[in-house]
Amino acid sequence: MAFMLVSNGVGCKYEKCESLRAWAPEVFVGGIAQKASLLQKPRACRDGDSLRFGQMKLQNSILIRAPQDVVWKATEDIARWPEWTPTVESMERLDEGTFKVGSAAYIKQPGLPRSKWVVTEMDRGRHFTWECTVLSMRMRATHALSACESGTQNTLRLEMTGVVAVLLWPLLYFAVKRTLQQENSGLKAWCEQLTNVQS
Repeated sequence: MAFMLVSNGVGCKYEKCESLRAWAPEVFVGGIAQKASLLQKPRACRDGDSLRFGQMKLQNSILIRAPQDVVWKATEDIARWPEWTPTVESMERLDEGTFKVGSAAYIKQPGLPRSKWVVTEMDRGRHFTWECTVLSMRMRATHALSACESGTQNTLRLEMTGVVAVLLWPLLYFAVKRTLQQENSGLKAWCEQLTNVQS
């Protein structure tokens, strides 16, 4: 089984090898095929994540045993993110006061250049979305909270758009999934510790 995705002369062909049960992406540029990787098809692609030409969407959810207002306060206090998540090395907020649409920050993450993120959407106490461009990819990250009987369900979503997102998807997929899991785990530990201290 194989399918071709083509845009402006650049495409990706995915061939399923029944014997190896692997997916071999081949990148075609100017008629030349180059093997990009030989990896198993990501399991989470069957669990809600999606990969389309030019766009990859990934998400991770976790139950945090803390009130929603505690989780939101930690989420919007972006200056302290380096204290609880290993996925952020430094955070420099570029505005003051209430965290809102238009707020921006420079973020340095492991393996990535320092990038400027700008808040584009917000429903205070429930979710916010911010965006940046890094390595020729448009990245859109959403932090969504919802109250549940046991505490708060926190969902992190990341959308990556651009040809690079397709060409490097085998590497990006697993790296991003791990990053989302680490960030959610860090937020969970931080908020649950705050709740225990306050109780």
